[in-house]
Amino acid sequence: LSMSLPPFGRLARVIARGADKARVREVLVSAAERMRPAAPRPGFLLGPAPCPVVRIRGELRCHLLLKGQTHAELFRMLDRAAEALADRNGVLLSVDVVPVSML
Repeated sequence: LSMSLPPFGRLARVIARGADKARVREVLVSAAERMRPAAPRPGFLLGPAPCPVVRIRGELRCHLLLKGQTHAELFRMLDRAAEALADRNGVLLSVDVVPVSML
């Protein structure tokens, strides 16, 4: 069972960071709510959760993990969240498609 993990599936990671922990989490919760209907199956969108390294240079970090069989499935989920991710008010975001490290 591949569980849709590489090399049999695809991964993407959305990382949010900022000074206000509640705001960082709020941005990712809003994005996740919009992405869930586009997820191919339950369990293909994980989080939001604190990053393994929660704080870097004073900024708090949380992330979402997206799984899919193809990159197209990942991009469908990200497209659904575009509006929520655009309204981030002081929260910095990065999207890592095919992440090499989860730290």
